[in-house]
Amino acid sequence: LAALTSSTIKLLVQSVDAALTPAFSGMTHADWVECATADAQGSGFVTQIHDSLNGHFPHVANHLSSIHYRFFCDQFVQCFIPRFITEIYRCGRIGEDGAQQLLVDTYSLKTCILEVPVIAARGRQMAAAYSNYVIREMGRAESMLKILSSPVEDPEALSSLVQDPTGRGKPMSMDEIKRILALKPGADNAAGITGSAVSFMGALDFTNSFS
Repeated sequence: LAALTSSTIKLLVQSVDAALTPAFSGMTHADWVECATADAQGSGFVTQIHDSLNGHFPHVANHLSSIHYRFFCDQFVQCFIPRFITEIYRCGRIGEDGAQQLLVDTYSLKTCILEVPVIAARGRQMAAAYSNYVIREMGRAESMLKILSSPVEDPEALSSLVQDPTGRGKPMSMDEIKRILALKPGADNAAGITGSAVSFMGALDFTNSFS
């Protein structure tokens, strides 16, 4: 029975994740090089994701026990955040203004995945481990975009920009920073940007995801 429940919840996660594909498609097809000044209201794809999660999570919360709902939420963010980081790489070239906008969007999405599960559960708070995981891993996306929004292109100088002041996150290596810099317009190593997403995700450690 436990295996069946786990499989069912994973199918629910896949269903909610699949519903986000149109939003992520809009994100990756946007022009992040010739991007206007960052809009504090967020990009259209963020609104789509927010609306989709607001539509799905209440139904899931209403049909699962408290412990199974928490498991669903844990599984969802472990799916959503790596996908979001991968989709950033799939945007291709990202200019400084585009990175600023995506940074605003990342803050909005972080707030969304912290708040929507609570609202859907009618105020029942998530465990601290859930919030810590979201903040830590979305912080990796924020660090990527801080690098891309900076005019600085020296990896060593940028390493101090993306240090985690809490000490909880895994430090970003020079190789990771260089792969991120390859997304900048005019970067020499245009080849392999898509492959960088796989390399970057391989660097994430999910063995103790909610520690």
